[in-house]
Amino acid sequence: MNDRRAFYYPAIAYTLLLVVIWLLSWLVGMLEAFSGADFGLEPLVSAEGVRWAVRSSLPSLNQAPWGTIVLVIVMFGLVRGSGLKRAVGRLFGVGQLSRNQKRALLFALLALLCSACVLFISVMSPWNLLLGINGGLGGSPLVQGWLMLFFYSLLFVAVAYGFIYGNYRSGMDILSSLADTFSYSVPGLVAIVPAAGIIPCLEYAGVFAFFAMPDEDVAVFADIVYSIPFMYIILLHLIEKKES
Repeated sequence: MNDRRAFYYPAIAYTLLLVVIWLLSWLVGMLEAFSGADFGLEPLVSAEGVRWAVRSSLPSLNQAPWGTIVLVIVMFGLVRGSGLKRAVGRLFGVGQLSRNQKRALLFALLALLCSACVLFISVMSPWNLLLGINGGLGGSPLVQGWLMLFFYSLLFVAVAYGFIYGNYRSGMDILSSLADTFSYSVPGLVAIVPAAGIIPCLEYAGVFAFFAMPDEDVAVFADIVYSIPFMYIILLHLIEKKES
């Protein structure tokens, strides 16, 4: 996979999809005008539709799950930059672990056990630090903040492995590994811009209402749209690694 333009195919595809949505909306409007039928869809190609698209473009982009995206990118950078990804691959795949890798994995395992103990104590403490008001999991910080808790645990484990193994010697090494990961994620971040325009256009056109999709399903649909470019980028990197 030597063509680096392939990483920007999701952004191109989402841009073309946005154009197709506007064209289909125009065709539906024309059919309604000439046939007198009512499909229950609002045409985007109208003064109100254009105003809606311009007005909602930036708010829709702001509503993208940037926090989740940044956390996932950072976690991937920690695993990759610390060398933990390579060690786990050798542990469960083909290859021998070096003595230094085994020692670093031991410290990483100790860090994981410490994180698990802190999490266990926080859940089982009489103050219910991570449980709900009624002492259950429903609506609790443990359920709503699981990704952040996982990030802190992974940060502890990756930093422990990285410093023992030698990939990390200072805080700047950690920041450098994160910067490399963000550079890999740029095509996915670019693809979010047209993707953020697709969601409000479908909403204005009445597509979600036509299929009777509740707000929860719309949110899940939007998250899937936002995550596809990043999964595609990861797949391309895996193909590149296999070819090399």
